[in-house]
Amino acid sequence: MQRKPAIRFTRHARNRMRWHRIEDGDVASCLENPELTEPAIGGKTHSWLRSGDGFLRVTWIETNREILVITAVRKHRPPGR
Repeated sequence: MQRKPAIRFTRHARNRMRWHRIEDGDVASCLENPELTEPAIGGKTHSWLRSGDGFLRVTWIETNREILVITAVRKHRPPGR
């Protein structure tokens, strides 16, 4: 059985999470079961998950040992709009 990589947060991500009232578990859910995953600039990835009356977008990079969350925000509009 392969272990899931650890999730680590940048300072920016923690600040955005606090501002948007996003919990660590919300981010983990978005990373484990996203409704949509799309490439982003600089080798990053956006994962989207419907959350309440909006959407949660988590931007992250995967390394050999961990997933580094760059930012997490709540959006009112779905991806691509």
